[in-house]
Amino acid sequence: MTVTTHQQKILWDIANTIYKGDFKKKDIFVNREVPIPIAETGGTYKADYIMRNKSGLAKIDEILLEMQGGGETNQTKYISNHVRDWASDTARNNATLRTVVPKAGTIETNAWRRQQEQFLVKGNIVNQTGGKIVFAVGKLIYDYLIPRITRANLRDLRNHNWTLCIVAIDEDVSVPPVPGSIPLSIDENRLMFTNYSTFVRTLTDQGGPEPSIFEGEFVSLTGERRKL
Repeated sequence: MTVTTHQQKILWDIANTIYKGDFKKKDIFVNREVPIPIAETGGTYKADYIMRNKSGLAKIDEILLEMQGGGETNQTKYISNHVRDWASDTARNNATLRTVVPKAGTIETNAWRRQQEQFLVKGNIVNQTGGKIVFAVGKLIYDYLIPRITRANLRDLRNHNWTLCIVAIDEDVSVPPVPGSIPLSIDENRLMFTNYSTFVRTLTDQGGPEPSIFEGEFVSLTGERRKL
């Protein structure tokens, strides 16, 4: 397994965010696509990364790191039109191609739905094994998740015994764009360190009693309409 310079940079940034104490790059080890067997089904998930801190002084060591950049887009025809116009322009350049397409958007809901099962199962396995889970996401997914758990007033455990960290990653616009991989950085304003089990309970405890859903106009299977 090899780790590119681009991957090393963001993994080092994540390590500096989640680990405490003195350590160096040579102390941080990662393994990619690590199989996680599921005893109940006989199936297997894969961890994006397993990260270890072997500095000898680390209070935190074993980390399962999942990375989810974003989801699919809507109104893709506008993106296609933008690329078509760029391709047909004899004076085309990358600056034009990078222009934001206003009418196109992202669908964070679908990205989170796809991730939920693996997030819950992998997180549960790691939690029982004594490790911690780090969920690195694009800032749009972070902003999608946070309002759904804000009312729970989850404790900030950054300096204590956290078991779940959600960290937002965004494009680093502090450096000029160059050919190659998009530079990424940690969004220090979008970090959450909390308890995994409490977070999961919060996710599954959304909503409350709503009798109105069983009232209104109904139609019987014989076609009779009635207000119930």
